Amino acid sequence: MNKSFNMNKTFNMNNEEKKDKKDKKEKKRAKRAPLPKLDAERLLGEDGLRKLRMKSHELVINKREDPEKNLRNLMTFYQIWAHELFPSMKFRDVIAKTEKICREKRLNVYFQTLRAEKKNDQNDQNDKDSDLNLF
Repeated sequence: MNKSFNMNKTFNMNNEEKKDKKDKKEKKRAKRAPLPKLDAERLLGEDGLRKLRMKSHELVINKREDPEKNLRNLMTFYQIWAHELFPSMKFRDVIAKTEKICREKRLNVYFQTLRAEKKNDQNDQNDKDSDLNLF
């Protein structure tokens, strides 16, 4: 009748069982794919600033209409672009992040090339207009 109960063995067995259960649970969890980040690559990509530039001709701002309506149209245009660019972020967050990223040198170079192209296009247009006036 002299059976001794070893509490340490029972306690250790329970801990080992718990560890086994945790290991099984961890194995069952599927690893999620990493979330995409809003960075310079994405801004310079097809859905980024290029898309904004290409779709800008769709934006209609009428000088005769109410300025509030024009502003509303402009903000809606940017919201749609921001959602297409990065749907999981809120509009304010996308704009804040974009402003921060646009301070990088790489994007500044991109903007300088866009400005130079625009200036060259305007000069070419002015040359064509002046050639037409000669005849």
